[in-house]
Amino acid sequence: MKTPTLIVLAAAGAAAAAAQAQTMVTHQKSASGERVLLVEATVAQPPERVWKAFATEEGARCWVAPAVKLDFRTGGSMQSNYDAKAGVGGPGTIRLGITNVIENELLTYKIKLTDSFSKQLQAEDGNLQEVVRLERQPDGGTRVVAQMLGWGTGPEWDKTYDFFAKGNDWSLKQLVNCLAGPPGGAASPSPKLAPMAFLAGQCWRGTMPDGKTTDTHCFDWLLNGHYLRDHHVVRSAGRPDYVGESLYYFDHERKQVAYLYYENNGNYSRGLVMGDDKRLVFPDAQFLMPDSKLTYRASWTRIDDNSYQATSEFLKGGKWELEQTVKFSRVPR
Repeated sequence: MKTPTLIVLAAAGAAAAAAQAQTMVTHQKSASGERVLLVEATVAQPPERVWKAFATEEGARCWVAPAVKLDFRTGGSMQSNYDAKAGVGGPGTIRLGITNVIENELLTYKIKLTDSFSKQLQAEDGNLQEVVRLERQPDGGTRVVAQMLGWGTGPEWDKTYDFFAKGNDWSLKQLVNCLAGPPGGAASPSPKLAPMAFLAGQCWRGTMPDGKTTDTHCFDWLLNGHYLRDHHVVRSAGRPDYVGESLYYFDHERKQVAYLYYENNGNYSRGLVMGDDKRLVFPDAQFLMPDSKLTYRASWTRIDDNSYQATSEFLKGGKWELEQTVKFSRVPR
């Protein structure tokens, strides 16, 4: 059995699942024959609200990356990192220049390719940029239009274009999710599940104490926000993936939030959830296998909007023993 107690630390929140965000990708050519990558979406919020998702670090962390440092002005910059632990300035940091800003209307990012691209591409990226426009709609919403241009030519640039076509579409979906409510037609998730309400529509990853094994959780609302699901995968090189799911719901008989966990080895557990939006407690429960069972308990402590800490314990010989403590950070879906 691989760390079943981490499953009970799942939570769900007000953002819609990325897969349900409506975006459109168009491949254009300018009059001079240059390629233009266009990604767009329309949201219900006015430009002033959408602008905050670009112009503030809090807004950008919701959809760009868990770690963001922003100098939002003409001549400024945005630095980000998908690895919250490494942080801005650490390995994997992405740096974008900001070449112009027209409040609530337009901004342009100067794209500087990272070391994950070849030296040749980095030497040829001088014209690469992304222009973002916010267009107010008659109903008060906003059409978000992002055009990336300044591409080089050749096979390597073709691959780079395809890479950004997927990546920019994913990013805009994240923006739409941050601005939207939960899917399934619900104006809000069930109030009974409110204490668990900031991880839905996102994926979160932690590294186990061995420094090699990762545990990734992806959270989504189900059935008008009355249920939430956590699909998780424990991955380690050279071993088959361990896969499990948790389903959270309000138990009307016990008048508490409860969960059912099941995994790809056929084992399962049931338990309860208590606490608030700062700390969740998962009391003693039993993980059931064909010929044995384990008693465990867990807690989840929110660090900030982009990370949480999961602690799990096993009951052995009548005494509680710490299994592990893992920090989970938001990662792309």
